[in-house]
Amino acid sequence: MIDFAIDAERHQGLSPEEAIVQAALLRFRPIMMTTLAALFGALPLALEAGTGSELRNPLGITIIGGLLLSQLLTLYTTPVIYLYMERLRARVAPAPPTTNAAPGGPEPPVNFSAPFIRRPIGTTLMAIGLFLVGAVAYAFCRSPACRVSNFPLLT
Repeated sequence: MIDFAIDAERHQGLSPEEAIVQAALLRFRPIMMTTLAALFGALPLALEAGTGSELRNPLGITIIGGLLLSQLLTLYTTPVIYLYMERLRARVAPAPPTTNAAPGGPEPPVNFSAPFIRRPIGTTLMAIGLFLVGAVAYAFCRSPACRVSNFPLLT
């Protein structure tokens, strides 16, 4: 979110307030999808009822609670802290002029997140893939093949 806000300030000439709002709107979906993929991956730990589940259930509940709390804090505090830091920077040093790179001038920095904005299907497929990996791992660990005695390094 911060990278997008800085990029919007530098290349589009937006104010810090406008830039962080635009960045928050652009990054909301990928941030939510990543958190939900991790949350769904931890759901089997929190809900299972098999042998030894009394040891794993608190871990799953803690992971889910931590993800929800960190998501809430991230979405609400990141823009606020960004604006406070921008105001502090403006007091300490004047802002450099925001101009686009002139022909023959330095190249603008590479934005590695651009493919995920232009092609949101990639982010969607990544989240679905992470969910499926978690579901397959859960199904494997529920089968008789997943016993500690079958893995000599764990005994």
